[in-house]
Amino acid sequence: MSWTIDPPKDDRERQDLENAVVEAANANILMFCSARDKGAHNTPTYPSKATGKIFTIGDANSSGASVDYVGDASELSYTFPGDKVEVDSGPTRRTQSEVMDGSSVATALAAGLTALILYCIQVRIFLAKDSEKQKAREAYKKLKQHEGTVKAFDAVETKKESNHKFLKVWEVFGKSVEQKDQKPQGEWLQLVADVGTRLCVKIY
Repeated sequence: MSWTIDPPKDDRERQDLENAVVEAANANILMFCSARDKGAHNTPTYPSKATGKIFTIGDANSSGASVDYVGDASELSYTFPGDKVEVDSGPTRRTQSEVMDGSSVATALAAGLTALILYCIQVRIFLAKDSEKQKAREAYKKLKQHEGTVKAFDAVETKKESNHKFLKVWEVFGKSVEQKDQKPQGEWLQLVADVGTRLCVKIY
C-alpha cells in the first residue's frame, strides 16, 4: 500500500477503516505501507496506525539512511531505496525510464523482495528431498505470516548507518549471481533454493 491516510474525522469511518486493516492482519495477510514523508511533522496515519502487524517502509538514500522527509526513523520497520530510483519504462521500452522518489517507491521494493523470498522457498520445496520437504513447507507457511517475514528479513545483514533498518540484499542474492557464472545451467535452480534455505535460518 504505497499511500497513507489521515485518521478520518468521522468516528464510524475511522473505525471501519481500522477494522478492515485489523481483519487483514488477523487473516495473516502480509501488509506493507509507506511512511508519510512529511518530515518532523509526521503524525500517525493509516494503515500503519491500526496494527503492529504491518511493515511501515521508509525511503532511504544510497547510504541506507532514511531521508530527512521520512521523519522519525524509529517509527519505521525498514528502509528501502526510494531516493532517485530509476524506474523502467516497461516491456515496450518506447519511453525513457523515469526517476522517482519517496517511500511509496521503497514500499513497492519491500513487497517485491518479500515475493522473491517466497519464490526462493517454493523452489527449495520443489528441489528438497522427501525427508526435507515437510520442514521446507513449514518454513514457507511461517514466512507468509508477519512474524516469519520479520525473521527472514533479520537473516539479511543490515547497514549500520540505517540503524540496522536497511537490508544489504546484495550480500544474499549477489553471491548467488556470482556463483551462477561458475555453474552449469542445470544447477541454477539449486542456487535459488540455497537462498531460500539461508533466509529461513531464523524461522525454525
